[in-house]
Amino acid sequence: MYKNIVPGLVSFDTELNEVKGFVMCQDFNFFKGTELKNRFHYKIVLTDDIEVPVDYDFRSEYCVRKDNNLYYDRSIFFWHPVLKYDFANRIFYFNRAYYLLPFKLGGIFTIGEHISNLIELDLFLNSHVILRGIAARVNNKNVGITAPGFNGKTTLLKKLLRAGAGYIAEDYLILNLAENKVYPTCPLTKENFWRRREIDSELRGLLSIENILESPEHLDRLYLVQNSQNPNHRAKGKEFIDFLLLNSLYFLDNFFVRSYIYDQKLTSAVFNRINELRNLGMPYEYVEIKQYDFNFLNYALPRK
Repeated sequence: MYKNIVPGLVSFDTELNEVKGFVMCQDFNFFKGTELKNRFHYKIVLTDDIEVPVDYDFRSEYCVRKDNNLYYDRSIFFWHPVLKYDFANRIFYFNRAYYLLPFKLGGIFTIGEHISNLIELDLFLNSHVILRGIAARVNNKNVGITAPGFNGKTTLLKKLLRAGAGYIAEDYLILNLAENKVYPTCPLTKENFWRRREIDSELRGLLSIENILESPEHLDRLYLVQNSQNPNHRAKGKEFIDFLLLNSLYFLDNFFVRSYIYDQKLTSAVFNRINELRNLGMPYEYVEIKQYDFNFLNYALPRK
C-alpha cells in the first residue's frame, strides 16, 4: 500500500508518516492509501548510508551531480545534513541529521521543501500548476480561489465548510490546466514555522469523511481574488499570469532545484510553460473584494 499524497496524482513509497517542511501534505495518512502508483510516484528513504562522490560530473555550490543522482550536503561543526535525489527513479534519500531539521535555517531548506519543490517542478512541466488557494464544492459546483496571503482564503473555507460545502483543498491548490481538474490536498492544520503561518484546530474539526472529496474533480470556476480595506480603491484587473508570479513557482526560490534545472537543460521548458499560461483555457474571473467580503459567491453559483 502506498501513501496517497495527492489522490489521483502523487503517491509515495515510504515508511514515514510526515516530513518536516513538506507543505504539499503534512500528514501522509490523511487520505486513504492506494495499492496502485499514482502518475507521479516517488520513493522516500531515511538512511545514514549516503556517500557524496568526490569525482562529480557537475557542481554548483553545495550541489553536485554524479550520473543520475543529485546531492546536497553541508558540514557545519558536528552537523552534516545530506540529501540524494535519484531523479531517474524518483527516489529521495536523506540522513537523520537532515531529517530532524524543523525549519529553514540560514538558507538551508528543509528536506520537505526540497521534495515539495522538485515535485512542483515535475508537475509544472506536465500541465499542472500549484497555487496558494482553496477549493470547495459549493452548491454542486467545484470552485477554486487564489488570492495573496492574508486575504481571507482559509477563513472563507471554514465558513463554507460550516455551511455544508465539500472540502477539496486548503492553501495548496493543484490544478490541471489542460483538463480543468482540481486535485484534493491535505489541509495545513499544524503550526507552520517555515511559512510563518499558524492554523488553529477549527479547520480539522470541520472535516469529516463525508465532506472530504478524495478524487480529482472538474473545476467549474477559478476566481482570482484580491482584498482591499480601502472602500475607494479600484485595483487594476489582474490576469492569471499575475497570480502565477505571486502565488506559484516557489521551486525557483530553491537553489538545489535551480541547479537541477540548469544541469538537465530544463530552463527553456520552464519559460515556455510560463509563456503558455498567458493564454489560459480554464475559465477564471478576477474579483476585487472589500473588507474580506466574499458575498459574490452567493450569486455567482447556482443554488441546489
